[in-house]
Amino acid sequence: MAIPTPTIYIKQGATFSQAGYATLPDGDWIATSQIRDNAGTLISDLDVTLQTPVAPAVKWPLLLFKSATETENWPLGTLYCDIRFDYNGKDRKSTRLNSSHT
Repeated sequence: MAIPTPTIYIKQGATFSQAGYATLPDGDWIATSQIRDNAGTLISDLDVTLQTPVAPAVKWPLLLFKSATETENWPLGTLYCDIRFDYNGKDRKSTRLNSSHT
């Protein structure tokens, strides 16, 4: 499912760091994320930190990260970020975000 999001602009070789929240029910969630080009080619796996919220909150703090040295070879143009949320080893939610790399 694609979620309309503002475009995130980063420069080639700059640190990619995006923080936000994921609305999820209580449970043992694991988040993974990838950057892909328009053709769906994998560019990079992102480092994902998903912190457990303080109960009874359902907003889980989320951080997507890749260091500057790891983004310096990303191609120029629009790239897409896919975040997958797994619960007990089963894909439960997935979303796609836009990112422009210049």
